[in-house]
Amino acid sequence: MKSAARQPAFVECDSVEVHFGALPVIQGVSFSVSRGEVVAIIGPSGSGKTTLIRCLNHLLAPSAGTVRIAGETLGVRVGANGRLIKLPARKVAAQRRSIGFVFQRFNLFPHLTTLQNVMEAPVHVLGRPKTDARAVAEKHLARVGLADKADAYPRQLSGGQQQRVAIARALAMDPELILFDEPTSALDPEMVGEVLAVMRDLAAQGMTMLIVSHEMGFVREVADRVIMLDAGRIVEQGPPAEVFDRPKNPRTQAFLSKIL
Repeated sequence: MKSAARQPAFVECDSVEVHFGALPVIQGVSFSVSRGEVVAIIGPSGSGKTTLIRCLNHLLAPSAGTVRIAGETLGVRVGANGRLIKLPARKVAAQRRSIGFVFQRFNLFPHLTTLQNVMEAPVHVLGRPKTDARAVAEKHLARVGLADKADAYPRQLSGGQQQRVAIARALAMDPELILFDEPTSALDPEMVGEVLAVMRDLAAQGMTMLIVSHEMGFVREVADRVIMLDAGRIVEQGPPAEVFDRPKNPRTQAFLSKIL
């Protein structure tokens, strides 16, 4: 965990709400993240963690409120009358290019090799020549410890290896921010450590990250700040030592007492 002073906001989540029909899932959530900061989002199942993190790259459009990355509002622009106007899909896709997303279930293309999976977005989204994309893919596969698996297909890899390929794929887009949605939840326990080691290295190198995780030991070690979400609301946030050792909110106390 880094101890540097907070920098100006890079990610700004302002009064975000998400409703599924009449059901409120996210309720007035506001927070900010500085460049190079690692923020972990914790909370019980059903608290809205995955819904919230999907709003942060506009995989899910908020019902109300806004998300800004480096000062640019995702998914909408402000019209002359102050109303928010939806951006076309092409523009939203362009905004997402600087945001990596690592899913619970890897989402690798089964018919492509490891190397091809990592090359795919740089070639088809960024328009890079294949020779350049290959060099970038090889660099990031080496970075996650999988240089020797470049020609393997996803079915030939363990779950931990597949998730490390997914991280390499996100890194190949040169993201300014990476979002992790419970990246170890689909893994066998013995494979969790290899994925967390890669994430720990990214944090040490100053990558801005938001992490939804139940790995509390990892969160305590790596996060600069912890946000506790319950019933779609932030009920507590602060440095890991403060939230874990001296939780103030009764919901945080009850949640942590069951999992620590």
